[in-house]
Amino acid sequence: MQSPLISRQAIWPSYDTKLAGMDALIALRADHPQVTAVACNGDVVALGACLGLQKAGLVSGRDLSVIGFGDFGRTGDT
Repeated sequence: MQSPLISRQAIWPSYDTKLAGMDALIALRADHPQVTAVACNGDVVALGACLGLQKAGLVSGRDLSVIGFGDFGRTGDT
């Protein structure tokens, strides 16, 4: 059996805030630049992850897929 490309250490706990999502995404990309998708614990965190991508000059959906949960109204605008 092959070992996974990313270990469970790639699971980043975060608070349910935009800033926490942005910080977690930046840290994750620094440690695991090969990541192509993230699943966030909520839409607010996913919005922060999208902001982190934008800050790095990347585009969500093109450079990295971002998934959130909760159907938060403003997340459809990103």
